[in-house]
Amino acid sequence: MINSLARLISVSLDSGDTAKAAEYSQEAQQLSRGGIAQLRMSINDLRRKSENSLITENLKSLADSVRGMEIDLCIKGEDSPRYSFCSKTIYENTRETITNALKYSKADRLDIIVKLREDMAEVYIMDNGIGCADIKANNGLRGMTERTEKIGGEISFRSSEGYGFTTVMRFPVADDK
Repeated sequence: MINSLARLISVSLDSGDTAKAAEYSQEAQQLSRGGIAQLRMSINDLRRKSENSLITENLKSLADSVRGMEIDLCIKGEDSPRYSFCSKTIYENTRETITNALKYSKADRLDIIVKLREDMAEVYIMDNGIGCADIKANNGLRGMTERTEKIGGEISFRSSEGYGFTTVMRFPVADDK
């Protein structure tokens, strides 16, 4: 709708009807503010849901919310509350990885593999993008590393030009016995 209004503004300005252009501009601004508010509410809702829910619920919800990229989510093992200590971190790191793939990689597909084992929760995220020769740990990757290490996990990043980008997370799980 905003894109259509931008075209109408352009047509109005070309024809010299500045009053109509101003009206369309006002409407576009209102739609934009409303869209941003809705987006913030959706993000906050997803964050609240991620706090203590199952890893699989979070990742399914996240994968379903992504537009502009095909996401294949494969889950091996049985999810349970015993993995909830790392659920929020996995969610946030996966969201950051998807954001990076959409921004930088030119990928159209992302595979997420979750392995829930007795002693470990593992997540592998691979895109089919352009990759890079040199991985720079700027704010996003640094934040992912800090979040992961804070709860006793490990994270690694791999890439090479033409072969996409891979993120691997591992979280040891305490023995229930």
